[in-house]
Amino acid sequence: MKRFQISAFMAFAFWGLVAVALLTGCNKSDIDDLEDRVAALEKSTSVIGVDFTDSQMVITYSDNQTETLEFEDGLSGLELLNSDGIASIDYNETTKVLTITLTNGNVSEFRIYGDTYAGLVAVLISDVNGKMYISQVNMGAAPIISVEYDEDFNITNLHSKIIREGQILDFLNVAKQYNGGALTGLQVSQYAMERGTSYDSEYMPSIDTIRVDHIGNYFVQNPGDTTYRYYQYSYLSGSNYHYNVYPHAVKRFYPSSGYPGSFYAAQNADTAYQFQIITSQSVTGGYDVWYRVYYTYILENAYEVGDIAYTETFSMECNTSGNPVIVYPDDDYYIQMTYNPMDQVTKGEAYYKDGDTWTKEDEYLTFEYNTDNQLSTVTFHTEESDTVVFKTVYDDNGNPVEIWAWSDEVTYWYDYFDPWNNPEDPWQDGEEVLVEEGLQLMATIEYEYSYKNFFGNTLGALIPVLDKYKLYNAPSKISYAKENIYGSLTYSNFNESGYPETVVANLYGMYGIRKSTSENYSIELGLEYIVR
Repeated sequence: MKRFQISAFMAFAFWGLVAVALLTGCNKSDIDDLEDRVAALEKSTSVIGVDFTDSQMVITYSDNQTETLEFEDGLSGLELLNSDGIASIDYNETTKVLTITLTNGNVSEFRIYGDTYAGLVAVLISDVNGKMYISQVNMGAAPIISVEYDEDFNITNLHSKIIREGQILDFLNVAKQYNGGALTGLQVSQYAMERGTSYDSEYMPSIDTIRVDHIGNYFVQNPGDTTYRYYQYSYLSGSNYHYNVYPHAVKRFYPSSGYPGSFYAAQNADTAYQFQIITSQSVTGGYDVWYRVYYTYILENAYEVGDIAYTETFSMECNTSGNPVIVYPDDDYYIQMTYNPMDQVTKGEAYYKDGDTWTKEDEYLTFEYNTDNQLSTVTFHTEESDTVVFKTVYDDNGNPVEIWAWSDEVTYWYDYFDPWNNPEDPWQDGEEVLVEEGLQLMATIEYEYSYKNFFGNTLGALIPVLDKYKLYNAPSKISYAKENIYGSLTYSNFNESGYPETVVANLYGMYGIRKSTSENYSIELGLEYIVR
């Protein structure tokens, strides 16, 4: 107890000294740094929300502050409103877009929905990050992410690298195609970190056939082939003798009983087989062993380090708002999405090709939004039930703070000795459900509310759906709720537009069977931007 009191006193004294030093020990350099920081924060402030109540417009800023302005003249008179931090407010009656420009130069655009004066809704359609887009992320001197844009600032290519064994290696490439500004195609390529192959496999089942007589196991050579059609007696049913037929089988001789249960053999440059034992028989000097083709493997790609190991391509059709309506993961399958008048996806249905006919799956998804027009839940519908498979909880600024998703049940196998509670059967074993299947917390996000979200432009350009699932402030900590894993982010070296040029990511995780060993990493990233 005494030891704790001393430790507590020393901690109190230490933090007291730190407070005194902060309050009284600032020199000219400290003050200059503080002024630069304050100036950067002022430049980072932007408008993230607009609400209408009666004859007032309530503006919410990225630092969680609000301001109320009167607008008795309605939307047509908004350009007359201003305050110390607002340079202008404009409303375009044709496009129904409200534009707020702050004195620090940051611009926010809102789409106005609703026809009645009391029922107006403003939805943020521009990014809260002003006009800066990330062009490169560096780890030390190594560029690990490079981003290219077209003239409309749509991402056309994102290329990432990874450092392994002191070498900078290609990791991932995302290429996007557009037509008239609408996304029409997406290709994701994964680079190989080690030598390997990608392939397709097919199981080769046996065939049940019937004979009226029993002649034992026998075989017939396949015409024009080096394999045999092998018939293995199975069982008698009534007067029918059932045989397992293996369409392709081979016989191998071994001088001893140490023959393998299975083996692999290449047929040609693109095809290989796995052979599995059918039966064996003793012969003079050894054993004849029959094998059947168990699996057929078709080579898709063989790659070395740095080669493209995997590529997935999507094509899509968009509506007049630029939202993807039909997405084709492949030629025989597509996903169709339905949108509401506010350009929010409300339904997702899947179709598959059966011959020449497209057939709709019975299951489908619906998307629900809260009163602030933020995605709140996703529900999976079947003929038997409707199940919420995704849920988001937001803070007062509209940032997602909890992500919930459907998860299968978690079970474990137990095996222990307990003659005290179970003397008649002390060896206990079995399977037990730890967590029932259902909606489970997957991740939590914390924010630095004095900062806006610096990376929304880039993320929204890369993944358009994130444009409707915004982070309004800068994330400070992200935790994976199903494991002991989290990461914190700190921002520094703000440029003249209030954007950080350095981000430090501190990562923490537990590993091992009992999650008893921890690892900590601190990664400093340098950011480069382009200005729209």
